[in-house]
Parts: sequence; structure tokens; C-alpha cells
Amino acid sequence: MPTKLKARLAIAVVLMALCRAEASATQDFYLLAGHDHDRQDHSSYAWQLSYQQSLLSFLDWSFSWINEGHYPTSHRDGPALQLWAHKDLLDSHLSLAAGYGPYRYFDTETAKHSHSFKDAHGWGEVISAAATWRFDSAWLLQARFNHIVTDKSLETTAVQMGVGYQLDKGRRGPRPDYGPDYDELKNEVSVYYGNTIVNSATSQSAHCYGADYRRELFRHLDWTLGYLYEGNPDIVRRGGVTTQL
Repeated sequence: MPTKLKARLAIAVVLMALCRAEASATQDFYLLAGHDHDRQDHSSYAWQLSYQQSLLSFLDWSFSWINEGHYPTSHRDGPALQLWAHKDLLDSHLSLAAGYGPYRYFDTETAKHSHSFKDAHGWGEVISAAATWRFDSAWLLQARFNHIVTDKSLETTAVQMGVGYQLDKGRRGPRPDYGPDYDELKNEVSVYYGNTIVNSATSQSAHCYGADYRRELFRHLDWTLGYLYEGNPDIVRRGGVTTQL
């Protein structure tokens, strides 16, 4: 079966599972970093940000942004959506899990003997395994293995470690008192500052900033209106109004 078709089927399965998610689902956020290598024995750094939420007592879903570092002819990153089957041990302090799902990658491919490049986008699959330790506080420690397969790009394997934080009062694992309950919070204002990186052979960068107003419309649907300035990374200087659902 083509990777693109399998990715679409995996997305459909995750969306159907989300419709059955419990209101008291546990929500975790992770920052991971480690080592990545391909089948030609090239290696690079790797990191990812991941949001994970429980669906059933044994099943989670996650949305991640994966950065596979810089290979000689490839700078690849992108979002991944996965389903996870897990087993909790040691009074829910230790969790062992296996995950699978689609990966929508954005790759800046460079020529070996020139400065030319092209932006190549495509679909892949992410096969993962993870071991997570839940402390008595909200903090988590995780080791994760990712294997990424694509039809037209690199096949890579990464080993990462990092920290996580349990965001809510979910029932899974030890957790202290959270303090105030923000379930009734309908309006938010955010201000942020960061870095813009251009998808090019030299990855030009510049400082960026933005702000937005967020309004909760329904339980699982928000609307935002904001402004984003992307800075001046040599080849583009851009800013404008943003809106999202």
C-alpha cells in the first residue's frame, strides 16, 4: 500500500478515536532531543515537541513536531500524528508504549556539489517505542525510539530522551493538587517571541514576534485572531494578520 494512502487511513483512525475521548483524559507535553542516523550511516542531531492525550485506559494519541537535523543533502522536519498502545506498571509510575502514525515532512534538499536546493514535501510513517517515568509531581521523564520510513526520502532512526509535564488533572499516574480550575476560561491573550528559519540551503534566520487573541467556541474548537512579524532573514521580510480555527 502506498505511504500516502496509509497516512490518510491513519489520520482517519486517529480522528475517529478522538471522537470517543474522555473528558477527564490525561494530557502530557514533552520536549525530547537525541541522535539520528540514516541507512547510509550519516548522522545528525534530532529533537521533537510532542503533545499526548489519553483516549482509553490503554490507548493514547499524540501530535508531534519532529526535526531530524541536518544531513549532507537533506534538512527534514514536520508534524506527526500517532496512536499509542501502552501498559502502565509500578503503580502507574512506569509506562511502556508503542506508537504508529503518519508523518508529513518538509525537506530542504541540497545538491552535493552546488549551492542549489529545492523544497520537497511528502508523506512518511513513524514507528515509535517509549518508556516514561511519572514522578509524584507533574514532571515526567521519557526515552523514545523513532523509526521513519518514506517512499521518496531518507529512512531514519532516532533515539531521544527528554522531560515532560502533565498538564491537567487526568486520572493516570500520581499527581498532586493542581490549585485553581481553569475549565471556564473562554478568552486568552498571548504574546510570543522567537526565531524565523528559512527553508534554504543556508537556513537564514531572524528574530520574530507576534500576539493573538483566542476565544473558545466549543469544547474542542477555538478561534484566534493575531499579528505575526517574521523578521528580516535576508531573503524575505514579512508580517501580517493571522486567523485560525
